[in-house]
Amino acid sequence: MDRAWDIGMTPAPRLAALVLCALAGSGCGDPTIDLGPADGGGDGGGGNYGFPPGSDLAGLDLTGGGVTPCGDNQPGCQTASFGPPGHQFSLRSDPMPDPNESDNGVDRDGNGWLGLSASHANFDFLWLANTNDWNIGSVSKVNSKTVRETARYFTVTCFSNPGGSRAACDGTNGCCTRDDYARFQQRAQMQPDGPHQTVNASGNVPSRTAVDYNGDVWVANRAFGLQSSVSKIANDPSECTDRNGTPGIQTSSDVNGDGVIDTDCNRNGVPDDVADVQAKPCENGMAQEFYGLDDECVLFTTNTNEPDKWGRPLALGPGETDFGPSDAWAGCYQDGKFFRVDGTTGQIKDQTQVPHVDGTGPYGAAIDAAGIAWVTYLASGLSVFDAKQPAMTAKVRDPNGFAVSGYGITLDRDQNVWTGGYGTGHAYRYTPDRSNGFAKLSTGLWTVVNTPGANAGANGNGRGIAADARTAQTYFVWMARDGGFVTRIAASAISLPNGQDQSVDGSAMPAMRVDGSNTIGAGVDRDQNIWGISYGGSVATRIKVDQAGNMTPPDIQNGTPHMGCPVGGGDRCTLQFGGNPDPQPYTYSDFTGFGLRNFTDPKGDYSVIQKGCYSGDTQWANVTWDATVPPNTKLTLRARSGMTPTPDGSWGPWSADLDASPADLKTAVMPNPAPYLQVEFDFTTTDRSSTAKLKSFSINYLCLNGIG
Repeated sequence: MDRAWDIGMTPAPRLAALVLCALAGSGCGDPTIDLGPADGGGDGGGGNYGFPPGSDLAGLDLTGGGVTPCGDNQPGCQTASFGPPGHQFSLRSDPMPDPNESDNGVDRDGNGWLGLSASHANFDFLWLANTNDWNIGSVSKVNSKTVRETARYFTVTCFSNPGGSRAACDGTNGCCTRDDYARFQQRAQMQPDGPHQTVNASGNVPSRTAVDYNGDVWVANRAFGLQSSVSKIANDPSECTDRNGTPGIQTSSDVNGDGVIDTDCNRNGVPDDVADVQAKPCENGMAQEFYGLDDECVLFTTNTNEPDKWGRPLALGPGETDFGPSDAWAGCYQDGKFFRVDGTTGQIKDQTQVPHVDGTGPYGAAIDAAGIAWVTYLASGLSVFDAKQPAMTAKVRDPNGFAVSGYGITLDRDQNVWTGGYGTGHAYRYTPDRSNGFAKLSTGLWTVVNTPGANAGANGNGRGIAADARTAQTYFVWMARDGGFVTRIAASAISLPNGQDQSVDGSAMPAMRVDGSNTIGAGVDRDQNIWGISYGGSVATRIKVDQAGNMTPPDIQNGTPHMGCPVGGGDRCTLQFGGNPDPQPYTYSDFTGFGLRNFTDPKGDYSVIQKGCYSGDTQWANVTWDATVPPNTKLTLRARSGMTPTPDGSWGPWSADLDASPADLKTAVMPNPAPYLQVEFDFTTTDRSSTAKLKSFSINYLCLNGIG
């Protein structure tokens, strides 16, 4: 009889096969027997099958006795295996993805092993803040591959808390914020939280968005003369919450597939919501695409600071755990305060104060791989604070020989800081001195790139700015010039200053005309194509860029000018539609998430949910894996268990990070026994040219009762 079986069967036929095995004699003890999958995931491995006590086959040892993957003399030991050569790692991008698997920022290499992907970006979307949409302010979600708007959301919600509604906030119920500055101060003084504040129902004037590690988006509301705030919006509708009183999830989507969101389908002159369209259905049988303040994917709104402080800078960094939702640092222009808002709870949990520079407050911010926050100013200069120890702040030294003006801000792969020069059209690079911790960060050197793209016709102020990571040796910085251009700066080819500040002529650098006017934003999408965002015309334009950095002129002729995103091709998406107001996108922050994933803290994760035994209790024993972990990289495992097929509030907490194989689960996860287990491998690196490689892993568990 063949001693290397693979019995992928339902319990009854599998049991029959084992009876035959027992009758065959010596083959039953062969440890290469593979008893097939326990639940459609990895394979059930060799080991005792866990027959019911008292049966004729109880106590049958399929491992030959002695050590099993679950430990010494462990009857009922099963193995679920993942990875090549036998079982390719499943990914969400596969044609038929495994519903029990999820991944962020990882990919298979030529060997089939898992490592950080080249881009580390999560999703193919731009998130554009529309500053004047319906005099409330909105965010457009644009697919960077199809060049079409897929959803639109107002930048506040009335449903942050249980009891939320469109009614006036009474401190607990109604249109109330998740948290606010007054409540933060009370907690800091060990006092009970006071009542919640009211959410601005209009005049929010958003301008900065930032995409977090989970693909969710944060948006900062300037709210001139009113109350500044930040809101978080879910990227995945499965993460949204049914809470507005109408059954099901009401959220924006491009129902008719025309590539633009109609925000007033019944043409009554007000933005659609649940009650509005129920009272007057969409014209011509159109389906509703916008839900206004009733949209259930706007997760929460948190007020920042006191009124009339102008919420402008917005930067994301790690949350409570390295792989949990990102926390947001939201700054205010008028007084220079920054507030750290928890990515899960929406509570304000820390603050800091940066200096005013030449009489102006902070305008933009970005957080680097070391957790250092860099803050730009509209008039001039740069400041810095440590997001891990926010009381540590400093003003960066001014350059010799030229002045610095700032607008947008980005980091490059080498952790230099770049700003777009408002009032000059120049780009500025600051190279921090990282030789002695925080103390010397403000004493680095400056490079000014004068008028990049001038010979190609680029003109106007420098505005938004973004860096790519094109090859291992080459990267470019892209800056919007508000005359209607995006310019390309050969950043990696510009030498670092040698002991003194330096000036570089950028006039011969290439530039590309984009659609619309008053181009404010520049961004890098997942495919490392470049986007220019124009306030005039409310249009986003894609510039296709090859690996060498060569730009293809965008196709901006397809479709009727300024009437939506063309179906069937083109590189332009105009967010103005029909009788809807002109939304006027005003975004120049990291509106794709590329900067966060590549330059702030490159990371990724891979997780699977494994079902245990077919019947009876499952005790999760351990996880083993094979991996290579180069210097400056890290690979850790965490796990949790639960009673339901999908993790919910009934599941136990995540275990501590485990970095050695085998990882013992017997006490690391609770409950245990439990019918389901989720394991997650987390990848990090501080060297953007290296990544850990996960070659394979196995989950080992015991069937305490009944058939495995």
